[in-house]
Amino acid sequence: AWLGGVYHAHPRERLNFFEHNLEVWRQVWRTLERADVVVMVVDARIPLFHFNQAVFDYVRNDLAKDVVVCINKCDLVPPP
Repeated sequence: AWLGGVYHAHPRERLNFFEHNLEVWRQVWRTLERADVVVMVVDARIPLFHFNQAVFDYVRNDLAKDVVVCINKCDLVPPP
């Protein structure tokens, strides 16, 4: 049912291998449920591309846990 919802919302050709694999998501959900704090690492060059809003919302709203967003590779971004 969950995977059917993903296929309904997104074209299959746009999903990668891990997004098709329900077992991967089960492991992610179990890990998030067991964690005290969740750290999301994003690439400073394209942070919004690497930031998963759905996972962030799930952790904050459904699990009511804190999230730390770590910006990686900030030395590769030129100053403004």
